[in-house]
Amino acid sequence: MIREDRAGKERMDIYSIHQALLVKLADEHLLLRTTSRFDSCRTNTDRVKLIEKFLMKFKIIPRLVPRRAKNNIQSRELRKKGNALFKKENLYEALELYNQSLCWAETGDEAEDLANAYANRAAVFCKWNMFKIALENVVLAKKYGYPEKNMDKLLDRERCCLQSINNGNDVRSTHNHFNLKLDYEENPQIPFIAKCLEMKESNDQGRYITTNTILNPGDIIAIEEPYAVCLQPPSRYQRCNYCLIENDLHLIPCPSCTNAMFCSKKCMKKANAEYHNIECAISDIMLDVFHKMQVIGLRVSLKAMNTFQSTDDMIAFCTEANDANFTTFSFNHANELTPLEQCQQIYCLATNEEKRKPHDLFLRAVVTTVLWKQLMEHTTLADALPDTKSQSTFIEILFRHMQIASTNFHTLDVAELPLSASVDYGSGAYPFCSLLNHSCAPNICRMSVGRKMILFALRVIHPGEQLFDNYGYHHCLAEKADRQNSLADQYLFSCNCIACEFDYPMLPELPVSPEIPHHDTTEDVERLTNLDETFATENIKRYAQYLKKYDSHYPCNQVCEMQEIFKMCFHILVGNYSLQVKCGK
Repeated sequence: MIREDRAGKERMDIYSIHQALLVKLADEHLLLRTTSRFDSCRTNTDRVKLIEKFLMKFKIIPRLVPRRAKNNIQSRELRKKGNALFKKENLYEALELYNQSLCWAETGDEAEDLANAYANRAAVFCKWNMFKIALENVVLAKKYGYPEKNMDKLLDRERCCLQSINNGNDVRSTHNHFNLKLDYEENPQIPFIAKCLEMKESNDQGRYITTNTILNPGDIIAIEEPYAVCLQPPSRYQRCNYCLIENDLHLIPCPSCTNAMFCSKKCMKKANAEYHNIECAISDIMLDVFHKMQVIGLRVSLKAMNTFQSTDDMIAFCTEANDANFTTFSFNHANELTPLEQCQQIYCLATNEEKRKPHDLFLRAVVTTVLWKQLMEHTTLADALPDTKSQSTFIEILFRHMQIASTNFHTLDVAELPLSASVDYGSGAYPFCSLLNHSCAPNICRMSVGRKMILFALRVIHPGEQLFDNYGYHHCLAEKADRQNSLADQYLFSCNCIACEFDYPMLPELPVSPEIPHHDTTEDVERLTNLDETFATENIKRYAQYLKKYDSHYPCNQVCEMQEIFKMCFHILVGNYSLQVKCGK
């Protein structure tokens, strides 16, 4: 894929580099011979070294800018664009541009461009009656040397904030009061899942999750924290790079790169300890060249590497873990897991390497090779991996996670208007959620809140039955052939779920059950689209009872539509919608 850079010039992403290599090998009549050599490699490190040889020989990797320098001129341009939108009352878009301006502003004790951007942010928050946040931005503007010639204006804003706070006029955009907790007794060893959930294993299903008690629609059965997460590029000025919360876009910039913001210095410190100390130096390469599952694959690998006290420990771990079979159920989570135990849950997820076709492995080798070269050339990773053995071990870790990511990690999304739509904002590695199998007619729903993943029942699930997630291919939204082709391509299995077995129709073609009384949902949808939290609170139990009562009629038009309305309620009650949706309602 050819992308355009920020100046409008064409640039190569990783898929373009991969394609260019294939074309060059074919032109040089080396493709068959290279493919044969690739297939005969004993290790993934050998594969990477082979790819590296040809990428260097043909000079295919373009000159890449690892990290663009902060630039006050760019910062001012972004702030001017924000000011133009502010005048038009496009406050959310203005605020996002002010955040971009902050990221581009050069740092220092006297940083006027930083100060101006903070002052502009304060103006937006005042418009939204978020006076406490506005006041914090005023303080930051003064800290970084807000110009004296405009100081009277800033002090007026400060007085306005203080007066409004004293009068009790301050509001915060996120104020849902939903009690996010399990609806069943917690598992004593895994407190973030219900005790009734069990892991089973079979030859045809692999590892999967069942329940030993009946579950009803709306029952919350798991609230999982991830091993690692990453933001999608469009969200980098909207959410914390570490914890992924919006924090009303009240974020602070990374002092070194232009692509990361944080909700607090605490999150910034954690990010640097786990991954950003390495990623920061190549943040623009990560943005320009690689895609979401490749970025999360790297992030997991860096966090894993930072787990070990020495390279010898890392090598020993990989030697032992390659034959291990650890899962979430292997550890006692009632006590905080050690970093090594956290790492083991992810490292032992299925790579599906034996199922992958040669062209799939070849592409992943290209990804790993290009990423590896950028890390060694532009970051401090070379200092951490001083010898060939430690470098080979990290390459194996990185290649392994590039395979694990595509079939085990999850996309995080937030509701848009209408609330039946959603927009991705990140990706995450969730060891427990990775144990859930797919169905095109799922009986549970996965919903992200910040970096947490919530699981709740969508249908009645009887004792002994398996819990089925949906990997993004639902019978209501896609035809059977399209679903099966996509699942086989991305997840490497042939779906034989009940929806595929009986060829369930898409939503518009679903039959209307004559046994279910007609219920006009027009007003419900309108109230929920307006983010009516009171209405959602008052009606969510009614929707759950409806889904329970008519569960046996699935799939029919009424039940499938009610499932969507039910999910809209959950989005509102857990606050899974963006500040932009809230401000535009």
